[in-house]
Amino acid sequence: WSPLLKAIALGTSEEVAALLDDNAKINDEDRCSRTPLHLAALVGDVHKAELLHAQGCGLETADRGGDTALMVAATSG
Repeated sequence: WSPLLKAIALGTSEEVAALLDDNAKINDEDRCSRTPLHLAALVGDVHKAELLHAQGCGLETADRGGDTALMVAATSG
């Protein structure tokens, strides 16, 4: 995982913001084609998702299974 993907899954919002300030790749993907926004949706972190959205992340990007971050959020509760 890239530092941004790790921060989305395991870190704080402050860590995510710092990485975004350092021009982290906001649409980087893991081996399942999940973006940072997918992971934010999966862990249910609205603030991290808002940080990514403010930076212009891809909202319609689908993962390997065809799910967008919105679909992940809806099924993750």
